[in-house]
Amino acid sequence: MRKLTKILLAVSFARSSLQNTQAQTNKSETVKRLVDLIANSHRVLIEAKRRKKSLIRINILPKKDAIM
Repeated sequence: MRKLTKILLAVSFARSSLQNTQAQTNKSETVKRLVDLIANSHRVLIEAKRRKKSLIRINILPKKDAIM
């Protein structure tokens, strides 16, 4: 559960820091890359369901080859 909290905090921090920037890049693609990077570093699979540019549901599943 502690690992899950750290992952969710990292994802929310990445999203909030992107919302504060004024760069004209594709933010959803950047969020997706950050989520993938966080997922790979924690050896989990993160599935995000989106609706109207906002994350509404995040599923965090253990990878089959993850050592836990």
